[in-house]
Amino acid sequence: MTINDIGNMLKESELPVYYDHARKGETLPYITFTTATSNFFADNKTYQRVTSFRAVLYTASKRSDLESTIEGVFDAHDIPWDRDELYDSGSEVFQEIYESEVL
Repeated sequence: MTINDIGNMLKESELPVYYDHARKGETLPYITFTTATSNFFADNKTYQRVTSFRAVLYTASKRSDLESTIEGVFDAHDIPWDRDELYDSGSEVFQEIYESEVL
């Protein structure tokens, strides 16, 4: 799965989606995401490419409806996911953090 594939999938939530960070002053809610690799190696080469990604939903208040929407997008694409939650008191922003690994 490529960066574009992940971005397009997240856009199905109908929220603004940004790679790495949103523009300064962006209106909540929105999603950011980043990617990395966690490849499997065998015989001195990359045997299986594994893309890990982290998607973060930023909101001004707890939004279970938006969380359900994002989780529904992942489920529709058969993407396994874990979720964590964080409140940034300095920015007064809730963050729902989703992590996954895909081939």
